[in-house]
Amino acid sequence: MVHRERVRGYGVSFALLVAVMAPAFGDPAADSFPLSTYPMFARPKAKTTIAFADGIDDHEHATRLGPELVANGEVMQASHTLHRAIRGGQDRLAQVCARIADGVASDSRLAPVVRIRLAEGQFDSVGYFLGAREPETRTIHLECDVPKGSR
Repeated sequence: MVHRERVRGYGVSFALLVAVMAPAFGDPAADSFPLSTYPMFARPKAKTTIAFADGIDDHEHATRLGPELVANGEVMQASHTLHRAIRGGQDRLAQVCARIADGVASDSRLAPVVRIRLAEGQFDSVGYFLGAREPETRTIHLECDVPKGSR
């Protein structure tokens, strides 16, 4: 009886060991919850493209606008909102830009901002977290004025 339980214990232990090690031998892009291989970290990703909104003052100084002015408080949702607007064409971009400009106009902390710039930039994925906050390349998709009468 003891021998049979020991063999069963070894069998279960071996099966669990194989299950835990299996992702190491599979495709790194395959994610199999709960034994996830974390594919987003499985290979280097040198550049990340992020859409963002800048507020521009009279001296052409740019201030990165927070995600709450674009969509809500979530950075990735704000970036996704801008990516969708970019894919949606100039009319959609103009709508989003006007909405952001209205939000800037009603925020006294952003009083120096006179123009909104919607852009995409390529960032060094690691460098960003080490302080390189400006994009290496930038594509400006649209600029619009902040309404003056609402301040």
